Amino acid sequence: MRVRSKLSIGLLVVAAALTVTACTATLAGTDSAEPIASETAALATPRPGVATSRATITPTADPAYTAAVSAYPQALPDGYAFPPYLIGAESADKWWWCSQIDAAWEAYFRREDETEALGYLRAAADVDPGSYGRYDQADDALPLNEKVDRDVRFIGGGVDSQYVEYTAHGCWKWAKSVGAEFPPVS
Repeated sequence: MRVRSKLSIGLLVVAAALTVTACTATLAGTDSAEPIASETAALATPRPGVATSRATITPTADPAYTAAVSAYPQALPDGYAFPPYLIGAESADKWWWCSQIDAAWEAYFRREDETEALGYLRAAADVDPGSYGRYDQADDALPLNEKVDRDVRFIGGGVDSQYVEYTAHGCWKWAKSVGAEFPPVS
C-alpha cells in the first residue's frame, strides 16, 4: 500500500511540475507591462476575412429578399451594400442591422471615433431586427463572441466596447455562414 501511495504522490508531483512548466512557457512570451486584450478596448480582435469564394456562390432571385432590399426604409452606412445572394426579408433586416454594428466597430476600434460609432449604435438601437436564430444566443451563452445581441448597450452615454466587440463577432460569423462579408477595412 505504501508503494502505491508513493507512486501516486510521485505522479501528482510530475503532473504539477509539467503544468507549471507549461504555464511558465506560455507566460514567458508575454511582457507583464503589456495590457491583456480583455483589459483594453484598443486591442480589439481583428475582423476576420471570409474563406468562402464569392465565385462559388450563386446570386439568388428570392422575391422576398429582392423586394425587401429594393424598398428598404433605412440607409446602410457609407460603403456598405446589400449582398445579392441572401434569402428572405429577415436577411435584409439582419444585414442592415449588422452593418450598423460593423460600422460602429470600425469607427470605434480602427478610427478611434466614438462619436461616429455612437451614431451607428443609436441607429441600430432604434430598430428591432427580430430573431436571428442560431446566432441569437441566450444571455448566459458562451462564448459571447458568437452572440448577436439585439439589446444595444452604452456605458454612461458612450460606447460599451465589450458589447460592440462580441456583437460584431456574432455578425461576422453570421455573414460568413451565408457566404457574405462586410466591406473590406480601408
